[in-house]
Amino acid sequence: MPGRIKWTYEQEERLQQAYKEYRGRWETIRERSFRGHTVSQLKNKYYKIARNDPSDEVVIRESPSLSDITLNDILALVRLIDE
Repeated sequence: MPGRIKWTYEQEERLQQAYKEYRGRWETIRERSFRGHTVSQLKNKYYKIARNDPSDEVVIRESPSLSDITLNDILALVRLIDE
């Protein structure tokens, strides 16, 4: 299949490290560590690795809405700000 890239173990490790370092800022990861790849290739590979490695720190979940915030959440934030 044309365009398919064979990833080495070292590249996979570097991708995971870059994700942690740059907090998922894919364009930054591409510019600094993977110039020969597209952002889409990096994302796809990273999430494929994460899906196969349950010990990975990646947690994909739906973003909370404002209606999910409780009074206790607000009070906890106020306490953190006051510290």
